Amino acid sequence: MARLLRFALWQFALSFLLVACGGEPVPSTRLNGSVGTWNYGGTEPGLAFAIAGFLDELHYGSARVSVVTPNGSVIQAAMEKERWAPGPVLGWWFFSTPPLPGTYRLEASLPGNLYLSKEMPLNPENLLPLVANPSLIFDQSQMVVRWQPSSGARSYYVELWEVDTEGNLTSQYPLLYTTGLELHFVTVDLGLQPGKRYQARVFAYSADLTDRLHLPDALSSPFNISSTWTEARVLAP
Repeated sequence: MARLLRFALWQFALSFLLVACGGEPVPSTRLNGSVGTWNYGGTEPGLAFAIAGFLDELHYGSARVSVVTPNGSVIQAAMEKERWAPGPVLGWWFFSTPPLPGTYRLEASLPGNLYLSKEMPLNPENLLPLVANPSLIFDQSQMVVRWQPSSGARSYYVELWEVDTEGNLTSQYPLLYTTGLELHFVTVDLGLQPGKRYQARVFAYSADLTDRLHLPDALSSPFNISSTWTEARVLAP
């Protein structure tokens, strides 16, 4: 059972680090976080959580996050980075473990002596809908990912995966956050190879992850996400 749990945490957990250059306005909240649900179209949702903060100056060290569930289980995550530039910081994770109804405690620390400890309720039935009709299209030298909106979503994120002939994920290509409903890329700029199969996953968020200045305040509400896959496509020679 322990081996299966470790595999699930590796397979379904994602953290994304965003550190910007200095010179931006300072948010009113220096560090905040939230827990919520991950709707991936399964029979039960998963658990999601996020932290967002702001560093005033250059720091060294690690960011640590722990979530204590209503039954006392602890989920831990970290962001490892040798050098943290001044500016906003974002980390988010999701797990296939079904969330329990009740109160969760989230604790986090960032370099620069920023600490967070908060409790918040979670309702597993509060789900963010999946985006509709996601599609991955290769058009000559362009790659286009399109989708229809998720009701209640404030922003979206797209990641691209190379898949083998059996449908196994092999290599990941993180793309971009957006508040729009499509993304365009030049395939050669992404390093995509003709003859290879690719599949995109579109995430929707209840918070606007493109608004880095106000994101810590936005995490006062539940952090609900959803994700769904496009069909796999082969990049023609």
